[in-house]
Amino acid sequence: MTEQIHQIAEQIRKKLMEVSETSAWELKIALKIPNSLLYMALGILIREGFIQLSQDGFTYKVRYLPSLSKQEAKQSRPLGSDHLSSVSQDV
Repeated sequence: MTEQIHQIAEQIRKKLMEVSETSAWELKIALKIPNSLLYMALGILIREGFIQLSQDGFTYKVRYLPSLSKQEAKQSRPLGSDHLSSVSQDV
């Protein structure tokens, strides 16, 4: 399950690098994923500093924060690997 969340986080990050900003609902539909997996993956991306959320009616706008260049992002460690692996052991 943890690996699946990491993969979804990476898919979201790549999508946001293309479009810069979209809604959580649009990401859910485009990636065909359940709400729970979407929001767990968004949590990873927030923690890693890749995105920012803002409320927009009944959904959230998700905005890519281009603080890391594409090259730096490719070279960075896998998204959330340090934290989620320890969390999954506690459950």
